[in-house]
Amino acid sequence: MHRHPQENSKSSNRWSFISILFCSLNCVGVIATTLGVAVVFIPAVRTQLIVKSHQIETKNNQVQLQQQLTVPPLIEKNNISHQQPKTFEIKAIPFAEEVIPFNQIFALADSSNNQKELSKIPPPKTSLLPLTNSQPLILNPHSQPQVTLAFSDPVSLLAHKSSLKLAQERSAPQNQIESQIINETNLQSNLPINQPPNPQEIKLKLADVVVLVLANNRTIKNAYLDRIIQRKDLEVAENKFAPNFTPSLSFTVDQLGNNGITSGNPGVDLDTQIFVKIPTGGEVSFGWTNNNQFSNLNDNSFLQSLNLGFSQPLLRGAGTQINKADIKAARLNEQNNILALKSILSETITNAILAYRELLQAQERLKIQQLALKNAEDSLQITQALINAGREAPIAIIQNQASVANQEVSVLAAQNQLEGRKLALLQILDIDQNTKIFAAELPTIKPTILEFNNLKEIALKNQPIYLQSQLNLERSKIEVLLADNDKRWDLNFNVSLNNTTNTSTDVRTGISLSRSFGDLSREQRPERSRIELRKAQISLEDSRSTLEIQLADIIRDVNLSFSQVKIAQQATELSEKQLDVEQQKQKLGRGSGIFQIIQQQTALVEARNAELDATINYLNTLTNLDLLLGTTLNTWQVTIEN
Repeated sequence: MHRHPQENSKSSNRWSFISILFCSLNCVGVIATTLGVAVVFIPAVRTQLIVKSHQIETKNNQVQLQQQLTVPPLIEKNNISHQQPKTFEIKAIPFAEEVIPFNQIFALADSSNNQKELSKIPPPKTSLLPLTNSQPLILNPHSQPQVTLAFSDPVSLLAHKSSLKLAQERSAPQNQIESQIINETNLQSNLPINQPPNPQEIKLKLADVVVLVLANNRTIKNAYLDRIIQRKDLEVAENKFAPNFTPSLSFTVDQLGNNGITSGNPGVDLDTQIFVKIPTGGEVSFGWTNNNQFSNLNDNSFLQSLNLGFSQPLLRGAGTQINKADIKAARLNEQNNILALKSILSETITNAILAYRELLQAQERLKIQQLALKNAEDSLQITQALINAGREAPIAIIQNQASVANQEVSVLAAQNQLEGRKLALLQILDIDQNTKIFAAELPTIKPTILEFNNLKEIALKNQPIYLQSQLNLERSKIEVLLADNDKRWDLNFNVSLNNTTNTSTDVRTGISLSRSFGDLSREQRPERSRIELRKAQISLEDSRSTLEIQLADIIRDVNLSFSQVKIAQQATELSEKQLDVEQQKQKLGRGSGIFQIIQQQTALVEARNAELDATINYLNTLTNLDLLLGTTLNTWQVTIEN
């Protein structure tokens, strides 16, 4: 089928017109696109040129941060020098799109007034956050105060003159104050030191605490009151063989009546009796009687008589061993009472020392928390400055605020604990609870070499509980001896002599034998005494075994505690280094963030508290070792006079 030539010509013209129209539209699009790019590109290039120009001008005007500048640490080591606080400023800069090095933000002041302002950086037009007209932030780095300790005069006190004497040499004249700076590689170099305490506070050292507790503690006073009675008991027992002298005088009048006549005959009687017990069990008696009668008829009478007697048991109650057993038992009781007094003194002194160290621990923990709070506040100020400078987002300050709040809670808890420790020590010392006291003696850590066999010998000679077990065994042996004596028959030899002025002398000699039957207590007492003796032997063995186990255990605790102190000191040093590294990273703009620094600060506080706890625990373990050995009184030169 063929089309007409005229129709083909019309179709060709139509397609040519469509092609020309399409090309025209393409040209218009290209021209419009070119114009749009030019419109967008030209302002962008102009803005970029402005930013580059502003950055060059900013870098030329900024002062570089000195390398010595660090964020103040929690606690400086070795409080030796007293450096003046320096100040530096942080100027606000915008949060630009391009990262600016961190060391271009700060400048440390070294001028005479310790302040130097950074040149104000004009904000670029492309800043994401607008600048605020805030005041420059002044930061004070951590200053190290010069710390001095006032050493009090050791006091010589004669506590309870009848029994206790505390001898201490005077190491300095009265009211002399010696100052020294703490610079040792021990707890003194690691623990935080605050300003000297309130002048109204009483500075106490361990020697002062021992003196006060011996002089004022009510438990010790009651113990010495008991000693008065205990001494009287011993005197009574030792007075067994002393003569007993009993004189008597009487005056009588006889009234006689006969047929209404009354007469009176007065009389005077004088009587004397003397009894003496001898160690063999015998008893000597002497009696003298004088009777005088007076009458109106001049018929006076004078009567005088003399009596002598001697009785010696031959079976029951015979022998010096039996008769001196009571005195020996009383002396054993006296030794036991002295050991009990030593135990009370040692335990009271130990409790006072432990309470003193708890007070010192509470003081140092409060200092740690206070410095941690100050460091958290400084970090908060730094973060606020970074936010004002555009280096941190505003939300970053929430972590610092939470850290400050947590540290404030810790400070309040430490203050409450400190007040509780003060009251506990005041209660032991028995002084006014309103007295302000301050533990002024910082502990020194020294290694101690402990040898089990040597310490065992010392403990067996001085440990009160073990020595009391030995005395209890000796008393049980005496009880067995007396119980066996009760089972014997009563066989006594008796001699008597009677002489009067009106009669002849009467002398009598005889032997008496007696025995009670049906009294089961005579059989019960020996059996019970032997059971008590066996129990005393078992108790002595148990005391010795317990002492050896406790000694080995506490020696291990001492060695472990010393190792914990060394490890805690290393952990503190590592925590300080980690915190310093994070601070340097933050200074260079490469840190992990504020949260990491806060975490390291918290870790350092925990490390310092752990070191403090380990140190106090080590010293307390040594004090408990001294108590276990029974040498606490020897350590503090306290003697008990018999």
